[in-house]
Amino acid sequence: MKVDHIGIAVKNLKEVIEKFQKVYPDLHFHTEKSKDGEMEIAFLKFENIEIELLESLKEESVINRFIQKKGEGIHHIALEVKNINESMDKLNNSHIRLINNKPKIGSKDSLVTFLHPKGFNGVLVELCQKKGI
Repeated sequence: MKVDHIGIAVKNLKEVIEKFQKVYPDLHFHTEKSKDGEMEIAFLKFENIEIELLESLKEESVINRFIQKKGEGIHHIALEVKNINESMDKLNNSHIRLINNKPKIGSKDSLVTFLHPKGFNGVLVELCQKKGI
């Protein structure tokens, strides 16, 4: 298991990318819309981790509600797993609360699920299984 990425909720994706580019002029990134159309996502690729910037496109989106409640900032930490279904079974057997009952397709077509923040000291944790694993 390793940290795959850190998700950060932002109000203006373009402005935040420009700030990172001032510090890292050769920064590689790409953007995509979420499958549900609620977010624009930018993936900033660093040597040892990715940062996932999340901008809301809809008033009722999870990211917009997060920003309204807590402001911009770290939204989640994503951990890569080899088998998301096995990981979910272990967590369920350990009475750790999952937000999703089964994995869903996330960004980059990964399988993802989220662990409830109340079980992790207020931190939303995402488990992700890369496509093809």
